[in-house]
Parts: sequence; structure tokens; C-alpha cells
Amino acid sequence: MTSPVLCKGIDSVGDVRTLSVSTSGELNISSGGSALATEATLATLSGNVTACDTGSVTIASSALPSGASTESTLSAMSAKITTCNTGSVTIASSALPSGASTESTLSSMSAKLPASLGQKTPALSLSSVSPSASSQDSLSVATTSSDTSVSKDTSGYDSVGVIVESSASDTKAGLEWSHDNSNWFFVEQASVVSSVSPADSGTAQNSLYFKVGVLAKYVRVHVYNPDVATASVEVLCNLA
Repeated sequence: MTSPVLCKGIDSVGDVRTLSVSTSGELNISSGGSALATEATLATLSGNVTACDTGSVTIASSALPSGASTESTLSAMSAKITTCNTGSVTIASSALPSGASTESTLSSMSAKLPASLGQKTPALSLSSVSPSASSQDSLSVATTSSDTSVSKDTSGYDSVGVIVESSASDTKAGLEWSHDNSNWFFVEQASVVSSVSPADSGTAQNSLYFKVGVLAKYVRVHVYNPDVATASVEVLCNLA
């Protein structure tokens, strides 16, 4: 059996330490003549670790899924998880529908909302825009015949304004209402268009108008022509 080899080394503070290898191959470091103890298992080694600087622990990018990015250290990651400054969160315009605008940060958006719920004065409430929709239908109504304009869906509107203009002075018109765009009801007497002159006494027009609140989901204009000639009728409808 080969005899143990004895050698010496100098530690970081300049002290001489005796180094020897036992017959079993273990390296013994002596201090003051006695060998230092070695840990036999990872568990005993872990028990003697009193501090771990997570700020210096680096996460290898190879440990992450393909394409994922990481902070260089655990401490940098921890700082961004435990603190979230919503005032500095910016909403990218590319995330909004085309033509939409946004406040640059969540905090500036929040500042424009009312401080509490409930009824407010106009200055403290959210602004709103009343919807409106206009359309014009052209009808050609034969003598002693009737016709109707295209029905309008009044959902979301409060009032209906209608102007009827005819080439004949005895054309009659009235509004009809429906809940299903199939069954129609008339609730007022049909009116005859009358001759109306402009302020400068120019060419008169045969016209009449209706301005009523919404009574059902759908509305249309029913026109009757008692004249001996075909009547050209324009129906202008505005929902508001």
C-alpha cells in the first residue's frame, strides 16, 4: 500500500495548512494539528449555509421556454413583481381600433372619471352625444294608388321627424308604426300636403311634416295619391 503523501499549503491569510490524503482517498485539511470535518451529505451542507444572496443568482435563458425573456437576476425580477406603478403604464395606440384615441397613461384616464357614482351636475358628469340618423326615400305613386317609404328602426332614438314633399297638391300622408316590421298601425289622421312658399316668394312646394316621439320600434310613411297624374314624392326622415 502506498504511504500517504503529506503536503502543505498557504491559505488566503498566509497561514500554513497541512494537507493529506487518507487511505480511502479523502483529502484532509488540518488546522492546529487536527483534521477539519467534512460534510457527508447535501442535507448537512445545506444546513450550514446561513445566507444566500438571491440578487447575484442569474437565471440562464436556456432554462426558459423558447422566445421568452428574463431579468438578469432574481432581485431585479422581484422588484418588478412586488411593485406596479399603474400611473406609468402606457396604452399603445396600436392596441386600439382604427381612429380611436386614448390617454397616454392609466392615471390620466382615471383623473377624467367622476369621483363617485350617482347623479351629477353637467359639469361633473360624463359627456354624451345624442345619436341621429337621416334618410331620404323617393316614391312614384300612380293615380288613386298608395305606397310606403322604407321602414326605419327607431331603436336607441327618442323622436322622429318626417318631411313629405309631393309634385301634387292633394297627396295625403300619415305615419305607421310596427313592433315587428310586419304588422302596421296608424294612430293619426292622414294629412294633405299643402302649398308652402319660400321667404323670397319663389317657387312653392307641396309639403307637410310630422314631429313625434317614438311609439314603436319601426316607423314608415304611408302615401296616397288621389290625383289624376302620377305623383313624385320625397320622404325625408330624421331619427334623433
